[in-house]
Amino acid sequence: MERRISAILATDMVGFSRLMEADEIGTLERQKAHLSETIAPKIIAHGGTIIKLTGDGLIAEFPSAVEAVKCAVSFQSDMFDLEINEPEERRIRYRVAINLGDVIFDEGDIYGDGVNIAARLEGLAEPSGIVVSGATFDMLKNQVAIGYKFLGEKHLKNIETPVRVYQVIDTPKGSPVQSGKRLSKLVVAATTAAVVLVVGLFFWWSVQPSITAADPAKIAFSLPEKPSIAVAPFASASGGSLSSSLSEGLVASLISTLTISRHCRDFPSIDVRHARPFHRADFRKIRRSIRRRWLSSGQSGKAPRDCAAFRCVERQIYLVGSMGQRNK
Repeated sequence: MERRISAILATDMVGFSRLMEADEIGTLERQKAHLSETIAPKIIAHGGTIIKLTGDGLIAEFPSAVEAVKCAVSFQSDMFDLEINEPEERRIRYRVAINLGDVIFDEGDIYGDGVNIAARLEGLAEPSGIVVSGATFDMLKNQVAIGYKFLGEKHLKNIETPVRVYQVIDTPKGSPVQSGKRLSKLVVAATTAAVVLVVGLFFWWSVQPSITAADPAKIAFSLPEKPSIAVAPFASASGGSLSSSLSEGLVASLISTLTISRHCRDFPSIDVRHARPFHRADFRKIRRSIRRRWLSSGQSGKAPRDCAAFRCVERQIYLVGSMGQRNK
């Protein structure tokens, strides 16, 4: 027999009986693969020794508490990645506990409170999580880049003295437990947000008023009942440019003539407007847009005969006269 201080790592599979009932062969094959390809190599790499297998878990001994915790963090992280594509109810996950204490080695097995405390602590860990005893925590200090959460003093079965318990959190990759939970929460949050957005858009769309394109014929201004005419700016008959002052003078003269002309005596009243903004455009469209029944357009000639001609679009009346002759 040999007695010494060792770090004991105890691990146990979560929901082993349920997984075996659902798929015995598949569960055993995956468990063996994880043990031989991931867990055992990690234990050996950190200087540990597997003491015994417990069916759905194992007991391992480490000469260093620091290496035991590093090993647990490493293989829990790998296990999380290996099982991430499995359905939630079929994932193989382990709880891990580590205790530093006095143990007895005898014929390849290990005994003592150091082992018993580790085995009892394992049940306090969350799936894919790690807990350590107070003795282990005191030894670690800041030698491992992880965080801890104090869970309090726990009374363990067949252990007389309460044991301080700490949960391992905030590992470099994120605690396996915390990473899994955070990932699940993020997925749930994202799914919820997407559903709310879709429902919101559907509701918003359903309550929107029906919008139909306006019919130009229905919203067009009606023409006034009384006689009305608009006078467009005069242009040069010879194709040259006509000064603005001359054009304005011609328009003003025509408006005055139309207002007092004897030819308009049959009209009770006449509304004359200068169509200044509408030079060189479709006259029929212009007269409707400015609500005038008639629209006149004119041209001025050159010397020796300075003549002005205009036409009234609607009835196709063309009047020609010299600039000096008014009211004819």
